[in-house]
Amino acid sequence: MLRITTIKTYRKGELLPEGATEMLNADFNLRDDIIGLTTMRKNLAQIVDEVETDHSQKVIIRNGKPSVMLVSVDDFQDMQDQLLALELQLGLRQALEEEKRGELIELDDLAAEFGIDMSQFDYSEKPEGYDQMIPQRFRDAS
Repeated sequence: MLRITTIKTYRKGELLPEGATEMLNADFNLRDDIIGLTTMRKNLAQIVDEVETDHSQKVIIRNGKPSVMLVSVDDFQDMQDQLLALELQLGLRQALEEEKRGELIELDDLAAEFGIDMSQFDYSEKPEGYDQMIPQRFRDAS
């Protein structure tokens, strides 16, 4: 087994939120999960079927270097949902810290500072396309 660990920075030097590195770590079997581009071309349908049904991931090697990752649409969406949840968790944590330091400003105060009349905005209706943009589990939480 080869362990590929992705260490990325989140924003301006901040590490990813807790739990994110586990999401980005992956074990790959050298024989089955890391394949050359030529092999990929010859066995495309079989490889796509395997990735889709087994929820496996493939690293495609091009010119001796990892080039792209093949992952099913469902698994990719799950990863995107997990990343969104981590980003929301980090944003909430940062907002709570800012609140403790007294750095938050109320929306009405901010609007008044810029001369914006808040009565012109109606927040009672969801924006068009809201249900398609927000994953189901987050829509149910509101």
